[in-house]
Amino acid sequence: MNEKLEIIFMQTRLIRLASEEWHLPVDQIIYLFKKADVDWLHCIAAHRKKKMFIEVEHEMAKYDVIAGKIADDATNATLTAYLAGVFGTAGDKEADDFCMKQLLPNKLKDQYCFKTEAAIKCLKFVEGEKVWLK
Repeated sequence: MNEKLEIIFMQTRLIRLASEEWHLPVDQIIYLFKKADVDWLHCIAAHRKKKMFIEVEHEMAKYDVIAGKIADDATNATLTAYLAGVFGTAGDKEADDFCMKQLLPNKLKDQYCFKTEAAIKCLKFVEGEKVWLK
């Protein structure tokens, strides 16, 4: 199975497990960003700098799991510059567009944020693998 299919399989399994565990509709449990876009950027910004996008913070607070593209070390310099206003005021179209143009060339992998104790309890250990360093 290629990496893209593995990710889709994992997302599907995660959503099904959470929905079965809590007996709730999926859209009440998990927010899934299908791609890195301006909404995703604002969510990342809201979680990195409080009170920057308060409405996004409030909207995301109702979900137990948020899934989307990763914001890691490879994207940190760009995101930090965006938050500091280097590209203009965060949330303005010009700043958002410029930041997204800087981020999208990165091959962004998927990440999952398990925000609540209930979400963490749904995780199940499947297997471990020893990794030997030379």
